[in-house]
Amino acid sequence: MKGSPTHVKRTFVPQKKTGGIKIKEETGEASAQKLFALLSGANII
Repeated sequence: MKGSPTHVKRTFVPQKKTGGIKIKEETGEASAQKLFALLSGANII
């Protein structure tokens, strides 16, 4: 826009991320339990 102090030098479309796990259980509580089970098995420091 004229008079704007902002200038766009370039644009890009980010790559789609792949992988991951979708948790789709019957209830939110069941989803939380499955998530907890997955995370508790991971070695997170």
